[in-house]
Amino acid sequence: MGINHSQRGRSGNRQRTLGQTVLRVLLLGLILASCTSVRPVIKIGLLAPFEGLDRRSGYTALTAMRQAIADFAPAGVAIMPLAVDDTADAAGAQRAVDKMLQDAAVRVVIGPYSPALAQGLQPVLAATGLPWLMPLAIDPTQGFVTPDQAGEWSMPLLVAAAEEAQRQGSARLILAGWTPGWPQPSAVQTRSAFVVPVLVSDALSEIQPQDAIVWVGAPATGAAYFSTLRTQFPNVPFFLGPQADGPIFSELAQITGPVYWFFWLDDSYAQWRIQHTTPAPVAYLTYRATQQAIAVSLGQPLSPSHTWRVGIAPLTRDGVQ
Repeated sequence: MGINHSQRGRSGNRQRTLGQTVLRVLLLGLILASCTSVRPVIKIGLLAPFEGLDRRSGYTALTAMRQAIADFAPAGVAIMPLAVDDTADAAGAQRAVDKMLQDAAVRVVIGPYSPALAQGLQPVLAATGLPWLMPLAIDPTQGFVTPDQAGEWSMPLLVAAAEEAQRQGSARLILAGWTPGWPQPSAVQTRSAFVVPVLVSDALSEIQPQDAIVWVGAPATGAAYFSTLRTQFPNVPFFLGPQADGPIFSELAQITGPVYWFFWLDDSYAQWRIQHTTPAPVAYLTYRATQQAIAVSLGQPLSPSHTWRVGIAPLTRDGVQ
C-alpha cells in the first residue's frame, strides 16, 4: 500500500508544533522559577505532650503557637512550628530534644511544660546555645527566663499562694509533691518573704486543720493526694501550681472544698482572652513565648515589656477556672 505524502507531512508538522510547545512551556517554567524568591525558613521547636492523658495540653500549646506565628511573623520569612512529643516523661523528653536538634532550621526551643522535665533537659539545651523558653518560667522583672532559674520564676508564685492562704485564715503552708525544677525544700523553708511558715512534706499525718496545701507535682498524682486529703480535711485550701494546667486533675479528682490554681499573667491577658479561641493562661504564655521567640530568631528587639503578676483562680466542681 502506498504512503499518502500529504498525511505524512501533516503528521510531521504536528509533531514539530507539539515539540515546540513543550519546549516553550519548559523554558517558561525555568524563567518563572528563576524569578521566584525562596523565603528563608525558621522553625520554633515546641516540646510538649501529644499522646496520652496530657495530649490536650500539648495541642492547646500548639494552637497558641500557630496563632502567634500568624500574628507576628513578618513577610518574607517562613516561620514554622516544629512540635515534638515529649511523652510527659524524662526519657521521652530526651528523645524529643535529640530529634528536634537534628533540624538545623530550629532557632528557638519552647517547652517543656513540666519543671521536672525542664530540669532534666537543662544540660543538653544549655550546651546548644539556642534560646530556650519555658512558658511557665516568668521572672516578673525580666519576663521569660530559662527554666533552671527556679528562684526567680517559682518563688514569687509560692509567696503569692502563701499570701492568699493567709487571707483565707490559714496559719501554715504545706508544700507537697515536690519535684526537681522547683526550689530546693531548704530554700523554700528559709524564705523570709513567706507570710506564714512553710513545711515541705507529703505526709498527711503532719497536716493540721489550719494549714493550706500547695501541690507542685504532676496533676495525676496530685488528684490521688487530693482525694485522700479530702477524706480527712474537707475544707483545707488546696492550691495547684501552673504545671497542673489542663483537665487531668479535675477528671481524676472530685473537686470539693476550696481549690485554686495559680499562674503567671501579664496586663494584656484580659484582652487576649476575649479575642482568642484558646483562652487558658498557659496557652497565653505560649503565645507570648512564641512572640518573643520570633523576635529573637530574627534578631529584632523584643516587644515592650509587660507587667507580670500572679493570677489565682478557683476551680469549680467541673474543673472550670
